[in-house]
Amino acid sequence: MHVDHQYVAFVTDPDEVVREPEHPFRWTEREELDGLAMFADTRLLAAGLFAVVPMLSAGDLDPVSVLTSLAGGGQS
Repeated sequence: MHVDHQYVAFVTDPDEVVREPEHPFRWTEREELDGLAMFADTRLLAAGLFAVVPMLSAGDLDPVSVLTSLAGGGQS
């Protein structure tokens, strides 16, 4: 079994360190996805998230609905 975790966050300063992360983490731009080592399905999901981030940050979309949709609507 393989499980991926993706985090979406909105920040004013991505360089500000609040605390050391428990797991390796870094901010990534959409343009960097193709050069990162990741599973194809993870890359596809990340690209989908980047596509809706502007609408999420503007409050035009419900975050729970978007993430549920990207996760397959709760279907397994």
